[in-house]
Amino acid sequence: MALTTEEAWSLEQLGHTYMSRGKLDEARALFTGLTALAPQRPYAWRALGEVSRLAGDLQRAVSYLQHALKLDQHDAPTRLTLGTLLLKLNQPQQAREVLGAFNRKPSAQDDAVALRGRALWQRRFGR
Repeated sequence: MALTTEEAWSLEQLGHTYMSRGKLDEARALFTGLTALAPQRPYAWRALGEVSRLAGDLQRAVSYLQHALKLDQHDAPTRLTLGTLLLKLNQPQQAREVLGAFNRKPSAQDDAVALRGRALWQRRFGR
């Protein structure tokens, strides 16, 4: 069964609501189902990573976030979350690779996530 973009978006929003209310089992079940129905949607994989992080399963979170980043190399929130987790897991070389995309001159088009990523890069790895 293929989902329309609108259906996938609606399920993502419901999963996010569960996650924000601390209903991690429900969120995990929803996002797991969504990755089965729409495996090319990076948000569902990133959300599974976030649910895993919140549940304390950091290694699983890293795995889901890495998959999400493979699907969308330009997703700054995934990149920032993954890099932060890798630093927390004392994996600075992997974090440096992930966060390296933020090591550039800021532009007017940067959003808050890109600016936070750049600040983290500078604080941890220098200019």
